[in-house]
Amino acid sequence: MVLRRTAWILLLGLALALSTRPASAEQLSTRPASAEQKSLLAPDGTIYDVSAGPASGLPGAAENDHVIRWSLKRQDGSAVDGILPGTLNSNNKTSLAVTYDAPTASFVVLWKEGASLLNKIRLGVLQNESWTVVDLLPNVGFPQAYNPQMLLTHQTVRLEDAEGNVTCENRSILSVLWWEESYSSQARYAPIFLDQDLATQQVTVYDLPALLGGGGPASSEGVPAGAYFYPSLQPDGLDGAVLASFADLTMDRQKHYVVRITFPADTLEKLRRRIPIMGVVGSGPIAKEAPGFLAFSVSTLIGGGYKPTLYWRDADSVKYIRFDGEKWDAVKAIALGEEMTYEKAKALVEEMGKRN
Repeated sequence: MVLRRTAWILLLGLALALSTRPASAEQLSTRPASAEQKSLLAPDGTIYDVSAGPASGLPGAAENDHVIRWSLKRQDGSAVDGILPGTLNSNNKTSLAVTYDAPTASFVVLWKEGASLLNKIRLGVLQNESWTVVDLLPNVGFPQAYNPQMLLTHQTVRLEDAEGNVTCENRSILSVLWWEESYSSQARYAPIFLDQDLATQQVTVYDLPALLGGGGPASSEGVPAGAYFYPSLQPDGLDGAVLASFADLTMDRQKHYVVRITFPADTLEKLRRRIPIMGVVGSGPIAKEAPGFLAFSVSTLIGGGYKPTLYWRDADSVKYIRFDGEKWDAVKAIALGEEMTYEKAKALVEEMGKRN
């Protein structure tokens, strides 16, 4: 049952939280050795760095506090660093990801934050030397968010004024996707529009099964976690569309879906332009051949005909399964060795997935 599975995951999260220890004094530096770190190069040559880890050494920080540090270095050698606002607290910060949008000069940081019984997805956006932090609110019932990812796309919007004059403008769409464990465990999606004022923008979080007319109590009984725990995003074309691949665990309609998400490009209503339009481009049975909960993380690549390929690294191989339009093939493996490195095997699987 879903409640039993959720309770087990909550207990696992509590055990992991209790096992975490702050860095010792000998390990401290500007960036703690245990910090999760990401770096990014912007088109103008600015290098951005962020790290999430213990806050030891910061004025006013408690023993078990965590924080996200950030810095940038420009081409002229000037540099800025600091603490991302609102991140100095006792909550762990994990699943760090970064991206940069050139049209709006936005540096974006995504992370998961929370205690053992509750967590949420947070987003920090640096624009005009000022940070805006957005909380992507979770569902009720002690939710746990997992495996967040984001994808940046761009869309040309057609606008017409009262006199009938038509203009076009570009919009920057940041799509965020994650899996959330709660009473109705499911994939969740949030679009953020970087070309609009983030301070006044109301970010809406969507339950993907509900957008397909489903949703409600879910069950993973008999379904390996690798089949649903890692929803994925992928760009589709030049119109700002994205593909989302996810499993719907709703008890009366369990399926794996690939959906195409777009946004209205020719409406005058600003709020209407933010509402996603979702169409199913592929569906089939859930991949029972996927690995279990304790396996390596599962990645998805959507190829020709919107057919997904799931792949993951095992102890000594890269394994994958492919959906052929009707069913999932048997698990295949590429053995790793001196000549077949993980990166080479991964590239081979991805190339195959794109072609097929």
